[in-house]
Amino acid sequence: MDAFDKDDQERRVVLVLSDGKDSGTFGFNQKFVSQAEVIDRARRDDVMVYAIGMRSRSRQRPPIGVGPDGLRAALVDDLPDPGLARVAEETGGGYAEIRYGEDLGAAFAQVADELHGQYLMGFAPPRRDGKVHEIEVRVTQKGMKARARKSYVAPRG
Repeated sequence: MDAFDKDDQERRVVLVLSDGKDSGTFGFNQKFVSQAEVIDRARRDDVMVYAIGMRSRSRQRPPIGVGPDGLRAALVDDLPDPGLARVAEETGGGYAEIRYGEDLGAAFAQVADELHGQYLMGFAPPRRDGKVHEIEVRVTQKGMKARARKSYVAPRG
């Protein structure tokens, strides 16, 4: 998000391709950024996040336990972190999930098609208080889905 020009009025979109899972330790110079911080930053900077969640494919599977917990672990071990979908939804972006061996190009094409078919709606916030406010966009036509951010930061003034 740092790469965007703050004064540019173009649409800001970030595309994330990940399994969404922590994959190692952080060095002394690296700061861990939480999911909530990403959502807050995207909201503040008016950025939509599109995410393509990939299933993990580890070379060695951890030993699976016995019983319901072991079965659950076996079923969801390689699934993408659900936080990816949440970040996309909260920022007005989209989410797609692919399995190992599926066509990545089709997932990117889906995102591109959606971006080309979007409409922009605007409104004047009733309060200019610099605070976060909830927003809901609904459609009445069957088969249509509104994809919009869940909140916005009102300007000060």
